[in-house]
Amino acid sequence: MQKLEMGTRIAGLLTIIASYGIIQYLGLDMGIFYAIVAGLVAGLVIAYFTGIYTDTGRRAVNRVSDAAGTGAATAIIEGLAIGMESTVAPLIVIAIAIIVSFKNRWTIWNFNSSSWNACNNRNGCSS
Repeated sequence: MQKLEMGTRIAGLLTIIASYGIIQYLGLDMGIFYAIVAGLVAGLVIAYFTGIYTDTGRRAVNRVSDAAGTGAATAIIEGLAIGMESTVAPLIVIAIAIIVSFKNRWTIWNFNSSSWNACNNRNGCSS
């Protein structure tokens, strides 16, 4: 499992480096880069929280297995409670990533009442 996590982190780092280089080469606005980084960081954090709630030997998994000792109904109720609990952190992380990306929206897109126009440093749009 540690090799998979290390591979994911290395792939994320390479994606950040490559996207920065491509954005600089094409002369695009850095708001695009920040949105990419926000999405990558959100993905890594969500993967971490997924591991907390699904890896054997962790508290959440042990709670469900302990509840199964008293009967099927308690295992179902505990599993449902853990499942609901496990969605809180990823939802917060996704919300933060959306806010970070949305915060940079005016540097990426210039809203025109008739259409959305791509905006970058070369065509004189103001952010």
